Amino acid sequence: MGYYIFDDSTEDNKHGVSLYDFVYNNKRYSCLDDITLETDRKLLSEMGDFLNIKNGITKELVEFTPFESNSFFDETRFIPAKKNRLVITRGGNWINQTYKGNEETYQLIFSFNEPKNTGK
Repeated sequence: MGYYIFDDSTEDNKHGVSLYDFVYNNKRYSCLDDITLETDRKLLSEMGDFLNIKNGITKELVEFTPFESNSFFDETRFIPAKKNRLVITRGGNWINQTYKGNEETYQLIFSFNEPKNTGK
């Protein structure tokens, strides 16, 4: 689960949290759990390469630019920052802390893994 607490508000609400769907081969995946339902090993391998290699973190230093939706990540929801607002999300979602880079913003972001109930 992911938790986001905002310590500021902006009048125009340009800061916040955006949720995305991952779109691959014209199919939408709202979280990693959706991908685990796929049974086609070749497709899973392609998606893994795409997410891990082509869109992974690099050691390259680049200037900040706000993330924009593209043909692979489609924004489905934007939750604006408001002081003391708590946003709780499921683990495995595609999330972006939306920030336009032109003023200060303060957020506390934390997450934890909740083990599945094994019935024991």
